[in-house]
Amino acid sequence: LDQLNIQVENPVAVLDQEEAKKFLTGKPQDKYNFFMKATELERIDRSYASAVENIHDLTEKEERVQRSMKGSIENVKHLKHEWEQFQELQKLEEKLQDLRVDYGWSLYKEENERVVVLQHNLEKCKEKLLKKQQDVAKAEELVAQNNTEEEKLRTKMQELTEEANSAAREKTTLENELKRAKAPHKAKSRELQQVETENTRASQRLQAAKRQLQEAREEIMRAAGNAESEMTKRTEQLQKAEQELEEARGRLPQLKQTSSTSCQKYEEMETAITQAKETTSRAERALLSVNHKIRELSDASGGNSMAMFGQRVGKVYAMVQKFNTQRKFKGPVIGPIGHYIKVAPGKDQYAPLAELAMGGTGTLDRFIVTNPQDRATFMNIRKNAGCTARECNVYKVNICDRFNVPSPPVSGIETVASVLSVENDIVFNALVDFCNIDQVALAPNFHESESSLLEERSNGQFSVKGGNIRKAYSLPRGDLWQVTRGVKQIISNERKLKQTIGVDKTAALEEAKSEVPTLKQELEDARAREQEISHERKQYKIEWNQAQKETRATDKKVQQLEYQIEELRADAEQAENTEIDTTEYEEDISNAEQVLQALQEQKEVLEQELTELEPTIEAFGGRLDEVATRNEKVLHDLEQAERELEEYYQNLSQRQEFLEKKRSKVDQIQQVTSTLEQQLSCAIEERDGVLLKARKSAWDKMKRQERAAAEEADDEGGVNSMTMSPDVSQTPAADELEAIEPFCPPKGTDYYMAKINKAKQRILREKERRQMVEGDADVAYEKYMRASNDLQGKLDAVQGIASNIENLTKDIQNRRKRWRQFREYIVNMTNTTFDEMLNKKGSSGQLDFNHEFETLDLVVQKDNKDQSSQTADVKALSGGERSFTTLSLLLALGEQLETPFRVMDEFDVFLDPVARKIALKTLIETAKSMEHRQFIFITPQDLSNVETDPRLKIFGMKPPSRSQTAGGPTQQTLDFSQ
Repeated sequence: LDQLNIQVENPVAVLDQEEAKKFLTGKPQDKYNFFMKATELERIDRSYASAVENIHDLTEKEERVQRSMKGSIENVKHLKHEWEQFQELQKLEEKLQDLRVDYGWSLYKEENERVVVLQHNLEKCKEKLLKKQQDVAKAEELVAQNNTEEEKLRTKMQELTEEANSAAREKTTLENELKRAKAPHKAKSRELQQVETENTRASQRLQAAKRQLQEAREEIMRAAGNAESEMTKRTEQLQKAEQELEEARGRLPQLKQTSSTSCQKYEEMETAITQAKETTSRAERALLSVNHKIRELSDASGGNSMAMFGQRVGKVYAMVQKFNTQRKFKGPVIGPIGHYIKVAPGKDQYAPLAELAMGGTGTLDRFIVTNPQDRATFMNIRKNAGCTARECNVYKVNICDRFNVPSPPVSGIETVASVLSVENDIVFNALVDFCNIDQVALAPNFHESESSLLEERSNGQFSVKGGNIRKAYSLPRGDLWQVTRGVKQIISNERKLKQTIGVDKTAALEEAKSEVPTLKQELEDARAREQEISHERKQYKIEWNQAQKETRATDKKVQQLEYQIEELRADAEQAENTEIDTTEYEEDISNAEQVLQALQEQKEVLEQELTELEPTIEAFGGRLDEVATRNEKVLHDLEQAERELEEYYQNLSQRQEFLEKKRSKVDQIQQVTSTLEQQLSCAIEERDGVLLKARKSAWDKMKRQERAAAEEADDEGGVNSMTMSPDVSQTPAADELEAIEPFCPPKGTDYYMAKINKAKQRILREKERRQMVEGDADVAYEKYMRASNDLQGKLDAVQGIASNIENLTKDIQNRRKRWRQFREYIVNMTNTTFDEMLNKKGSSGQLDFNHEFETLDLVVQKDNKDQSSQTADVKALSGGERSFTTLSLLLALGEQLETPFRVMDEFDVFLDPVARKIALKTLIETAKSMEHRQFIFITPQDLSNVETDPRLKIFGMKPPSRSQTAGGPTQQTLDFSQ
């Protein structure tokens, strides 16, 4: 065995001599069984039976588990009913949450309006700054000019001349348009002048009529004498009353105009005073915060203090530690975040930049919770600590393995994640989720950040290298650039970079003290501005009240005078001794007054129409003034260019002085821009914080509605939710929050705050009425959750068993399918090889397999060219033909077997010489073609005509030597060592 390398584990297929004689003439079932056993297909088929038994066992186990679940389901239903009793108050809480959502959107609306105003002011200031910077750039070019300066100045003069000509043409066009626009106005003005002329004439006629009446009355007085003194007195009183009435009526329009103007200015000042108060309040809060921080840092012991991260961080931290000691939190509560952050060694220069990218102290003072219950508890701590909406906020994260963030994409460029050292995995994951510290790059300068990370495409759009990077900050000022939809945006940072991370208490204390003078000056300026606006608004209110008071007094006086005149005229009519009738004069006066009043009304109409035409004229006039101003500026620039051309040859120092003036103006505008950007940044930060809270509240409301709809659907479908809990909340993804569109509620914040307070009072009353305590709800919920989890475990077990059954069934089906394919392949290859072997003798044949009835039949055609010689009865073949057919079948089967040895004994005893020669040649060629097999042929026939070679050896046995004793010849052995 060792010499021939025979392994006893190899498969063996045996067809002995006796079986071979009757192999072809035997039963088709026997030949099929031999085929199945020789190819090991039968053994493989039997191995599938154990898998089928496992499937039956798993099916029985699944049925047993399902029967045991009925009691658990009833128990869960009962406990769920108990828990639902405690959920009735949750509906009131949900209404309160809805009111808080509306309050959040209302607050966002107010903050957004303030941001829009600041953005408008900032845009105007930036436009002015850009223009001044362009002037500075031109001035710098003038200073750096070489010998081609004269040519450049002349080119500039030519451009300015063309611009002046263009402005002149535009001015002419606007003047013509203004002339056409003034035509209706002039017509109305002429009409108004005619009305005023007629008004003057009517006034003169009225005065003449009054003089005539006065003369008539004087004549009456002279005629009546002392006897008519009473009539004279009455006439004087009437004349005096009419004069006072005319004066009073003349004053009324002026008083009404004064009252309207004062009221309008008073209302316009309301927005300004509100903004001034907000500015003062912010300055006061900032100064108080810095002073409190100084006190905390001065009183704190050790090298570091929680006061570095915020005014109320120390108080909140102490309360959190107390709650941890009392085990009131269900999970870990970590914070403030800045306490867990350090600067990586050798990267201190990037620390202020990383802090700016994370959002400054607004992130460092936050705490982290891991479940909704702890978040609610922490919010109560914030409320008790007196925190504002921006102080000591909270992140809710899920506990998981530490995120694997990529390293910086380019050498020399850092990310916030690579600059900071955060050992706590929860804090690190929170910074990745909420601050995107793996997506913000930090560079030593702006140019290097652009050259390393920014690339421009052929279509002019930009993209960022490194894949994960979204924005880049650069030293020394903290300027930022980012790419949005292929467009590069650059945002300058005007604030001074601050560092809280990695700074000890002494450094933080010095920095806080350095901020106090600046904040005090800002507070004084804000208070002075507020006082100035308040005083101005108060003066308008005084003027308004005084005008209203005088208007009412004048109206009352007019009424009194009209009544007095009517009484005097009635008395005059009753006078019996009047010799001269004044009725005609009085009618003339009345008619004149009516005409005068009609003309006055027509005058007011024309004045109104003129007022309506004035905006259009003013618009054309404004545009004309702008063009004229631009033309003057162009002419001024042209003259300036001429002077610069002359001064270029005289004194270059004048250019430098001009440049310094321009730079000074740019610095002044930059200071104003910086102040506006700081205000805008604070406003945007406050607005974004309000927006984030409003979106989170809206998201929570949406999720509550989805859960309510799902629970309602489960109830209608008769399905019990196994994940029900009293307060299930998730952490919304950033894209989910961005998808929530802002909503503008119809009411203000005061309205919704009042609604919230009423809802809180109602909840308290309901709790007192129901006499419910928190412990009862917790016990009911814990029982319900334990039963739900137990039932869910059984459901998971049933599902696992069903999954295993399904997988095993699919695997058995797949294996049987492959087994049938493998069997078909072996059948086809055996049939082909069998026919090829017979073809070598001039015959042909076919193997007919019937797998359903497990039979194997042979069809042999003695002459492959004569179909009539075909027979399916192998008994009709001669002995040699049967032997050759058997040999061909065995060779065909052998092609598909994995046995390393083939042994054939006396295979040619029944073959005629021709068939024997063909069979022997075929066997030798087959053996040589299959070098990975070893063939052993045993024959008693002569092999002298077979040529040997290194791959073919013949071992002949010696003739037996006859022994002299009884027993005949002895057994001989072959020496294979040769």
